[in-house]
Amino acid sequence: MSLRQTLLELAARHQLDHRSTTELELMAGLRGQPARLPARLPLAVAVAGSALFGLGLIFWIASNWDGLGRFGRIGVMQAAVAVGLLAAWVLPSIRSVAALFAFLAIGGLFACIGQTYQTGTDPWQLFALWIALTLPLCLALRSEVLWMPWLLVTTTAIALWLEASDGGSKRGESYLALAFGWMLFAALPALMLPPFRPRTGAGDWSLRMATLLSMAAITLSGTIFALHEGLSELLPPLAITGAAILLLKRYDLPALSMTCLAFASLLVVSFARLLHLAGVDGFYVFTVAGLFAIGVMSFITTRLLAMHKAGGKA
Repeated sequence: MSLRQTLLELAARHQLDHRSTTELELMAGLRGQPARLPARLPLAVAVAGSALFGLGLIFWIASNWDGLGRFGRIGVMQAAVAVGLLAAWVLPSIRSVAALFAFLAIGGLFACIGQTYQTGTDPWQLFALWIALTLPLCLALRSEVLWMPWLLVTTTAIALWLEASDGGSKRGESYLALAFGWMLFAALPALMLPPFRPRTGAGDWSLRMATLLSMAAITLSGTIFALHEGLSELLPPLAITGAAILLLKRYDLPALSMTCLAFASLLVVSFARLLHLAGVDGFYVFTVAGLFAIGVMSFITTRLLAMHKAGGKA
């Protein structure tokens, strides 16, 4: 129940008039603009503008691909990278915004080179080069404005690498690559944890985004692979998500909730797969697995609510 709804119920119970209800809302801090809005709104608008300008430049080059020519489109992207990095260096007030523009321009530059010269490299290699060259920029700026798109690009690179390695000649090689990819996914939220923040500058939102992306990728890929292969393939993602729960419960409740959801999903898939391998009819598999999912989610929700009431600590 929200604080506003609770106050309205109290006002109705005690038959408060409009003035008294307004004073009660003022005391609770529910009237007026949020205290941190004036400080955050300009940065949010500037970040959105930088992202749109960078994407707009990439789309403009794509729409004028033939007219610009080989050297024209690459030269424009190189100039955009130089301008973004120079602005981040000499203008501290817009440093993170300019660095974000440079980050997008670097990706656009690699895309132009890959499409122009057709080097034959896999797409994941261009993404890997993108994240490798921009990692020093993220470490130097120490801003969530850069870490969040870097995490998105890194997750995409790992997913593309897994897709490229899925066509291996041996099933064991494919599964080994998948297990290594799961560990890479799990390493992303680990790098965003508070013990590393004095060096990375990451915040809670970077941790939550890294957790969301990594847990979604681990859950989806683990489920698909297990449904096509067998039950034992779900043990590594279950172990990874379980270890992530033990690690994240000390730091951030929203990230812990995402991880618990991933663990519960994999646990339910494992249980359903076990019933199927035992020869249980499909209808009963769905029914029993559904009841099992309700029980697991009820237990997890109860524990998370208890942690929230206790102040976010286990």
